[in-house]
Amino acid sequence: MGIRSANKSREILSIDDHELIAEGLAKVLASRDCGLLVTISNNEVAALDNIVESSIQTSQKAIYHVILVDSDLPDMSGVDFTKSLRSRRVQIPPIVISVTTDLREVQ
Repeated sequence: MGIRSANKSREILSIDDHELIAEGLAKVLASRDCGLLVTISNNEVAALDNIVESSIQTSQKAIYHVILVDSDLPDMSGVDFTKSLRSRRVQIPPIVISVTTDLREVQ
């Protein structure tokens, strides 16, 4: 699913297993009219496979400008997702996000 702002110049991938949060974040980012296309994935494993495959097919050219990834996903944490990106030499900067207010949970 992609949510576009009026000026489409930057692509962001948002990975979150909670659809309401992912869609809300995408709408907020797209509403800023700063040239964002936000694609949502609710499956971190499929997203990782897609990113790696696309990077191989496009000779390491990044298909997204940034990846927003939930810290607490069903199959891996946001930190583990980031480590998997790095171990596969994917050069897209990830930002791990969380809705928790307990900092001990995200360390």
